[in-house]
Amino acid sequence: MATPAYTIKVVNVPDNLDHQQRSFEIEELANYLEVDTESLQGLTMVNYGPNTPPIDLTSIPWIKTNPDGSPNGIYVNYGGDWVRATPLIVESDVNNLKMKLGTGTVTFNAAAGTLMTIGPIASFTPDFDTPPVITITPTGGTIFDHLTGYNSWNYTVDPRVDEFYLKFKCELDCSTINQTLEIQWMAIGARA
Repeated sequence: MATPAYTIKVVNVPDNLDHQQRSFEIEELANYLEVDTESLQGLTMVNYGPNTPPIDLTSIPWIKTNPDGSPNGIYVNYGGDWVRATPLIVESDVNNLKMKLGTGTVTFNAAAGTLMTIGPIASFTPDFDTPPVITITPTGGTIFDHLTGYNSWNYTVDPRVDEFYLKFKCELDCSTINQTLEIQWMAIGARA
């Protein structure tokens, strides 16, 4: 790499600097200097683009793009191979893939064995183009301990483009005392 050329100029120095000590004048020297340098030819801080970087640039990260210019991921060279540096990568052939996360509390108030449709659990704004894929994780509530005793807890999700419902069949009688279930949910789908 070539050594850069620097030009240092003194600019706008007042005629009467009123410093009592030379140290104060030296401290203010930066206010009266202008430094110019040439750009460093060949200086690369990051690899960018769809093509694999050359061997002499493997010590710096690569922001890889797809051939159309859309982002693909961040890569680092590890043991001679380019590997993703980011822990979560969502890849899809679906254009405009979006993810929405949320929490909610579901209330049950029916006799044991009754199939209930509860909801809407959440509304989506803006709407998804098609019903998204929904995952649900129970996190607490009065019925939580009862549900964890089952290998399967008899529910299905009824997703719509603008909201989703939970269809649930509980083996516990909830007709006299309402029971609650706290959930975390994630919706993944296409959205323009």
